[in-house]
Amino acid sequence: MRGEMLSRIHDGHLGRERAKSSIWWPGLSSDIREVVSRCDHCQRKCPAQPSEPLNPTALPERPFQKVGVDLCNYEGHDYLVLKDYFSWYLEVGYLPDTTSETVVYKLKNIFARFGIPELLVTDNGPQFVSDCFHKFVKGLGCKHTTSSLHFPQSNGELERAVKEVKKALSLDDPFLALLIYRSTPVSPTGASPAELALGRRLRTTLPTLPSNLNQQVYDRAKIAARDAESKHKYKQAFDRGHGAQNLPELNPGQLVLQKLENDKE
Repeated sequence: MRGEMLSRIHDGHLGRERAKSSIWWPGLSSDIREVVSRCDHCQRKCPAQPSEPLNPTALPERPFQKVGVDLCNYEGHDYLVLKDYFSWYLEVGYLPDTTSETVVYKLKNIFARFGIPELLVTDNGPQFVSDCFHKFVKGLGCKHTTSSLHFPQSNGELERAVKEVKKALSLDDPFLALLIYRSTPVSPTGASPAELALGRRLRTTLPTLPSNLNQQVYDRAKIAARDAESKHKYKQAFDRGHGAQNLPELNPGQLVLQKLENDKE
């Protein structure tokens, strides 16, 4: 009898509301949830799950230990963007094409100046999952990890780097814009990208004392503490603004439906 009633309640896929005014038995709500969880139509049309709590990335131990790489297109031209996760230092390279071979060539150029990173983070673009790129990374002895499919927010720091690059490219002198970015202190660390990446301030169009351009030693403990505090505040604001909550863990082999970023339903 309960099975038949559950089927009738679920007619029109509005079972929970219909049941409130007509029928009840112990455990009815749980039974309805079970029916809904097995209903393909309900699962496809249900709202997206809430965001999970933000999981900020830890500050690396040193400059260019961990870097993120992405491609960006601005006004029909492609560029390679590299960000150092410790210093926030940005490198940008024009790409005549977006093949793996060209991307590898540009990265070799950057690594020749700053050294080979221990960890390289990219998305799942075809340039980064090809045999050519895998061979390149393996030859360097560098670990390669990719961000989650259909979820670029999982690498929010690199997404913000791409926005900074596009902002610079939109200006009359992109090179001057990059110089200013690299020499301006960023809030999370309290130091400029150049100070942390190169150990010195950069000479810019603003007058400064020659002594300000000397080599300097940064206090990593102080920078790490400031970075952690900044990320904690950002996490609190994100979790509160998105109503974030912990979601049930998925088990290997479990069937799921995934809502893609372009799926508006």
